[in-house]
Amino acid sequence: MAEHGRPGGRALALVALALAAFNLRTALTSVPTVLADIRTATGLGDVALGALTTVPILCMGLLAFLVPGLAARLGSTRAVWLGLAVLTAAPGLRLLGDRLVVLVLSVILAGVGIAIVGGLVPGIVKAQLPERMGIVTGLWTSVMSGGAALGAAATVPLGQWLGSWRAGLAVWALPALLAFIVWGVVERPHRTPERVLVRPSLGDLPWRDSTAWWLTLFIAANSFGFYSGVAWLADSFAAHGMSQAGSGLLLGLFTAAGIVAAFIGPPLLQRTRRPVLLIEGVIAVTALGLVGLAVMPMTWSAVWVVAFGGFNTGWFAMGLAMIGWLTDDGDASARLTAMVFTVVYSVAALGPLLCGWLLHTTGSWTLLYAVLATVCVGPAVATPTLVRRMHVDR
Repeated sequence: MAEHGRPGGRALALVALALAAFNLRTALTSVPTVLADIRTATGLGDVALGALTTVPILCMGLLAFLVPGLAARLGSTRAVWLGLAVLTAAPGLRLLGDRLVVLVLSVILAGVGIAIVGGLVPGIVKAQLPERMGIVTGLWTSVMSGGAALGAAATVPLGQWLGSWRAGLAVWALPALLAFIVWGVVERPHRTPERVLVRPSLGDLPWRDSTAWWLTLFIAANSFGFYSGVAWLADSFAAHGMSQAGSGLLLGLFTAAGIVAAFIGPPLLQRTRRPVLLIEGVIAVTALGLVGLAVMPMTWSAVWVVAFGGFNTGWFAMGLAMIGWLTDDGDASARLTAMVFTVVYSVAALGPLLCGWLLHTTGSWTLLYAVLATVCVGPAVATPTLVRRMHVDR
């Protein structure tokens, strides 16, 4: 995000940022709502279907440490522009989604685009808007949640309107194309190859820093649960007899519930006098939602979905804000971001795959959600340490 001195210029930059954020989850959340169609078209089983969510997340993890180097070579705004081009191509390919090779290529490209765009934001915000870390991170995450919600809720109806599930998936190329165009106009990356981030090697990342590992644990468990939910939540309700459209709406609610939580979570964490209590309360409600889905999924379904999705996203937004509060400058933030995202997304990628294996082995949705609830509460042990080490002006 280029620096804009005038208020109007800064507002336009935030619009471009929000449009980029909108497209960071649509390519992921749209796929699980049509798993039944993909299963019919391709013959894939549960483990392989879980891999459709695993593959882009794994790409996000494997590429995370390369993103600062890409920004150093191309300039941060030019790298984001490239990432948005990839995010336009990924869903567009799904017009041919009944061909397994094309479908796999599209999910790989989705992971590449998300890794590039999402990996650059914390360092850019830290370098150019350090006094607004909480607000901008909340804006970014809430708009991202809104895009995720629409991707989940609207794909099936759009596919029915357009005549095929493949078209319902491909339509998400349009908002990505809009973001690509607006970013090119507002940020002028074709003219301004600025270099705002360092180009670290894998060895430059803070592997020996205990704080970095506490933060990684904090976000990894969160993302493991979130992406497992993205992959299997809709299918779990369908397995209990709900319609495909209804299941998609609940997945949309799962992601939409995070919009407000993501926006208010980081500023609230910045201002509260009891940050440990706030964070552990958010973790507890997330776990409660998972327990509800385990023991009574068709009773108060919306309540459990909101508890799981909304508070999980607020937790993630606070974790992103911590990257800035635990570092001193944009370069350090870029290195910490690269390490955290490399590990977090590599771990999170296992979630959909392991859940698919668990379903294939036991057939138990109750056990699946109980395991996710157990994983969820683990980061509570990291909270006191992280809070002590944050540099926050309250």
